[in-house]
Amino acid sequence: MAARPELSLSLQFADASHRALLPRHKVSRWMRAALEAPAEIAVRIVDADEGQTLNRDYRGKDYATNVLTFDYAREPVVHADRCCARRWSSARRTSRARR
Repeated sequence: MAARPELSLSLQFADASHRALLPRHKVSRWMRAALEAPAEIAVRIVDADEGQTLNRDYRGKDYATNVLTFDYAREPVVHADRCCARRWSSARRTSRARR
């Protein structure tokens, strides 16, 4: 069995109450499953307002989005930040379920 790529993970929460909903060990397991190369990744769980601000400031799109990925380098180590909007993605799933 091949060795798993090394992962340096920074998990951040805009709202500390979300920490219990998304334990570090789960995020680490998910990230490791997707890795093909060693990586240094920051995952930040944000609210809709911060998601919209980041989307506007970095992509020029003034609306909330559920995931933003900032990919800085791929070799020899992946360097990336990923922002996930907790409330927005929940509201979006509810909205889709109603259709």
